[in-house]
This record gives sequence, C-alpha cells and structure tokens, in this order.
Amino acid sequence: MLKYYHIILVLLLFFDANLYGQVKEYKLLSKAERSDFNYQALNFIDTTSTRETRRKIFNPVKGSYTVYTFMATFKGISFANIEKEFHDILIVKVDKGQKIIDAFQYTLEWAEPPLMFDLYKATAKGVIICDKLPISKLKFRGVEYSGDDERELKDQGVLVF
Repeated sequence: MLKYYHIILVLLLFFDANLYGQVKEYKLLSKAERSDFNYQALNFIDTTSTRETRRKIFNPVKGSYTVYTFMATFKGISFANIEKEFHDILIVKVDKGQKIIDAFQYTLEWAEPPLMFDLYKATAKGVIICDKLPISKLKFRGVEYSGDDERELKDQGVLVF
C-alpha cells in the first residue's frame, strides 16, 4: 500500500513540476442544452481502459441543464519522464441563469490506477460562467482522497468561448 502512494506522489510531482506557471486555455468544444452529467459513468471511471472510453464518460446525457465541454491541450512530462501532449477535459453544468451548478476536470491521459485519483470536482458556489473565467474560481478538489488530505487542483487556466 505504501508503494502505491509513492508512485502516485512521484507522478503528481512530475505533473506539478511541469505545469507550474503554465496558464492553460480550456477551449469550448460543445454546448448541450437540456443535458446533464453522466454521474454513473463518472463514478465508474476506474473501469475504463482507454483514453477514448474515458472521453465518452464526459459526454452529456439528457437532463434539465446546459452542459459545456472544454479542453486544454498542453505539453507535460509523463511518468516515464518523456515530454508529450496531454489533454485536460473540463465539463461545466449551468442553470438557466448561467450559474455553475457542478463541474469536473480530468486529464484524459492519466494512466495509473486508480483513474479516479485525477478526477477533480468544483466546490465553489454561485459562480457565473463567462469567457476568461479562471478555473481557480471553481475551487476544484480531488474526488478521491484519504481523510483530511483534500487535494486542490493547482493548475492555472481560463475558460475560452
């Protein structure tokens, strides 16, 4: 068990060291009216095996809200210490007044189990979605953590419509 946490710590250090100072642009991919998040699929992200399968988890389903899907592309250092291109997906659910109800952020190339370890959920309340909104305003926290060790998403980025 201790070895598992060491591996995750090393991976996080590689990601954090490379991302430090980068401001990502989360570009709008889609806007879906009368939609919602597929919470069931999000809860079972650990059962997926490929990037393409994980990408589908973030597709909206029928619902009562508007769901925006954004993606940020950036260069980073993989766990194998190789520079490669990564893709962060960010989904945002808003009400009729454009107030953010829920949001999730995930790196599609995350390869080490548990996959849910890289899934972040917004904790901010009352934020209105807009162009150039800093993602830090959404106060993302790691979905999977142990005890009081909540992980805050440290990435810097803005939403781009």
